[in-house]
Amino acid sequence: MLPWRLLMLSAGLIAGTIVVALATAAFASSTRAAAARTAAPACPARDTSTMASTRGGSRMTLVPSGAVQLLLCRYSGLNGPPPFPATTRFGLITERLLTSTSQVENLADALNALPAPSAYAISCPVDTGERIIAYFVYRSGARNPVTVGLTGCQEVTNGHVLRNGLDAPAISQLESLVPLPPHGKLKGELRVCTNTARTDCQITTWSQCETSGACVTAQSVAVFNGAGKEVALVALHNSRFSVTVSPGRLKVELLGAGDGLSNQVMATAIIRVRAGGSGTVTFTQLS
Repeated sequence: MLPWRLLMLSAGLIAGTIVVALATAAFASSTRAAAARTAAPACPARDTSTMASTRGGSRMTLVPSGAVQLLLCRYSGLNGPPPFPATTRFGLITERLLTSTSQVENLADALNALPAPSAYAISCPVDTGERIIAYFVYRSGARNPVTVGLTGCQEVTNGHVLRNGLDAPAISQLESLVPLPPHGKLKGELRVCTNTARTDCQITTWSQCETSGACVTAQSVAVFNGAGKEVALVALHNSRFSVTVSPGRLKVELLGAGDGLSNQVMATAIIRVRAGGSGTVTFTQLS
C-alpha cells in the first residue's frame, strides 16, 4: 500500500457547490472496486436485441388476445438519456407491472390499431435506440414481447408483425406509464493553486506522484448514489466534467491512471443535488 499524505484545505457546501482542496503528495495504490450494478427483478437488465414472440397468433397479430397483465420495461438506448449517462447504454431505466385486465386490453387494442409502415420512404428523427419492451402476460403459455421504439421512426414490433408508432397517442401513453425519473445536473472542474488562499489558480489537470516515482494523472470521475451504487462514470474534458444524475446525496470520486495503474482514487467529495437543480464540485490541488 503506497501511503497518501493529503492535506484537506477546505470543504464547503454553499448553494449547491462543494470545494475540496488537496495538497500534492503520495497516493494510495489500491484500485477502486466498481459498485455492483443490480438489475430490476422483473425486467432484463439490458436491452440487447429485438425479441421474436413465440406466442400463438403473434405472426398474424401484434398483440394476440387474452393478455391479463402487462410488464413495461423502459431502456435507455445508445445515449443513456437523463439521468442515465453513457455508462448505462441500453440499460434498464424503470419498469411497471399493470394488473388491470381492462387497461391491458385497451393498450393491446391501441397497439393493434397502429398502421403498417409506409411503402414509401419517410423522414424520421434520429434513432438513439431508446425503447420500451412491453411484455403481455397471459394466464398460460408464452408471453408476447412487443418492442416499442421511442426515437427515430418509432417502429413497434413483436418480431413478426411491424407497425408504425411515429407520433401515435398509444406510444405517448406507454411513455407516460414508465416516465423518466427526476434528475439534476452535476458538474465540476480541477484547479491547481499556488497558495492556500487559492488566489492564484488555474483550471488544469492533476498529477500525483509517490517517492518511488510512480505517477497518476486525473482522467475521469465516478459518481455513487446514497446506496453506494455507481451511477455515472465520465471522462474529464479540459479538466472539467458534466453529467446528469438522479437527485440526492452523491459521492464523487476523482480517478487517475498511469504507470500501469488505473482507477486510482485521487480525491473524494460529497454533495447533494436536488431535482431540477445543479451542483458543482471543484477539486483544488496545491502546486
